[in-house]
Amino acid sequence: MKDDLIPDPTNRRRWQRRRTRLRPVKLLTIQLQYLEDAMCVDISDGGMRLSKQYDRATPKSLVVFDCSDRTFRAGVVPWASGKLIGFRFTSGTIKASPAQLRALGERDVTEAVYVRK
Repeated sequence: MKDDLIPDPTNRRRWQRRRTRLRPVKLLTIQLQYLEDAMCVDISDGGMRLSKQYDRATPKSLVVFDCSDRTFRAGVVPWASGKLIGFRFTSGTIKASPAQLRALGERDVTEAVYVRK
């Protein structure tokens, strides 16, 4: 006989979340203008929890640039509590172009790090 798990009625999450370690992100406007740096605390298939540097108002619609994956994700902010915000994805991931990386101050991984003489 298989044991059936009884769902926890207090947990309203639709997706299993995974904790991250020091995953830097940049918060951008819909027009891809830089707002501030943040850290991804945990991530799921539907969104992420972010820790911002400053406790200031955040627009309801954002684009998050993941510095680790070098990708953009558009989404909305359903909740905010101090420096923590919830970010729900409304689009798939979009890989950043070399021009977009330069505009964000990121180094393109295809550029040489060391120069041989």
